[in-house]
Amino acid sequence: MGINSIVKERHLLKHPFYRRWQMGKVPMEVLQSYAKQYYHYEKALPSFLESALEHIPEGPARTAIEEVLADESGHPKAHSELWLDFARGLGLSDEEVKNSEALPRTKNLVATYESLCARGADEALGALYAYESQFPEVAGAKADGLRQFYGLSEEAPLQFFDLHSTLDIEHAKAIRSGLSDSEYSRESAHLALDAWWGMLDQFEAMADAA
Repeated sequence: MGINSIVKERHLLKHPFYRRWQMGKVPMEVLQSYAKQYYHYEKALPSFLESALEHIPEGPARTAIEEVLADESGHPKAHSELWLDFARGLGLSDEEVKNSEALPRTKNLVATYESLCARGADEALGALYAYESQFPEVAGAKADGLRQFYGLSEEAPLQFFDLHSTLDIEHAKAIRSGLSDSEYSRESAHLALDAWWGMLDQFEAMADAA
């Protein structure tokens, strides 16, 4: 199975939690928990990208990762700060988000990316492509749900999603151009997507219990 088939099979919009989100059936307290937990990944993402760059040779894929890092670090501001704007739109304070404790499956997601991005070019690109390639569609779907069902209409809380719904399309294409469809990259994509699904499972369980 090629890497694009792997991504299609394990697309995050197929996850029950994101399906709930798109139908407006995630309780607000669960969305707030998600906002706190996702912040741990978003804050760590620049370090994953920096680690990946240590292994990726010159070419379109490296240029794409450099551009993602530049965007994440400050276009239009650090994307972890854009995420805090979203969290505020849900009624959370910056302190509540920043001081939240990562749950076990959130820790696993972060640890998985730390490991895969440090292993080598194929592993790093496989893990990053597995998410970047679907991020525009996922971000757009989440923004639509937030507008339609959760009363978020101002620019600031939605800027993170609106930006990523377009920003990562070209990035993903460039990463794919430098990604060899090797056993290492495919395994890395599998591991990354397993970690993402595991992270989302914890919110599906919360929604079931609410």
